[in-house]
Amino acid sequence: MSQLFLLSALSQHSTDDFAILENAVSEGSVGIAALIVAGIFILMFIAISFNLLHETAAALLGAVAIFLVTYIGGSFDPALSIITFEEAMEFVDWNVIFLIMGMMIFMAILSETNVFKWLAFRLYRSAKGNTWMIVVWLVILTGITSAFLNNVTAILLIAPLSIQLAVALGLSPFAVVIAEVLASNIV
Repeated sequence: MSQLFLLSALSQHSTDDFAILENAVSEGSVGIAALIVAGIFILMFIAISFNLLHETAAALLGAVAIFLVTYIGGSFDPALSIITFEEAMEFVDWNVIFLIMGMMIFMAILSETNVFKWLAFRLYRSAKGNTWMIVVWLVILTGITSAFLNNVTAILLIAPLSIQLAVALGLSPFAVVIAEVLASNIV
């Protein structure tokens, strides 16, 4: 059982994942490369958990470490070959990457036009200053938006408005956005 087969078998969400892992360990196909990957993952997890590194920096550092082990260590010992760059690129969902990048550009341009301040003012006025009514409207707006767009896009669209309103009303922006995240998953 090769490491690539093990990875593809586990990514298919089999109900018997533990048995697949147990067979792989007993057959010896989980070797030094798997231990190195586990070690790098644990170091990344510790760095993120204790705020030693930003999440993005830790993930990039982990990816670089994996590639260094593959390309430098793998040239000396084939057992250290974890994943090539080409294999890694097959797992990247470019549609999601470009969607998020496009939404970030779109949101940056919209925020420069002060459209969020205008929307926040209109929402505040229509709710007559009632804080709970504003939060309910934001949650409903998020739910309706997520019916037509995917959840991440809906949150990217509504969150700037919600954060602006929450800060203006003295609410925790975190609490309002969490309510919206839950609403985006319901619809």
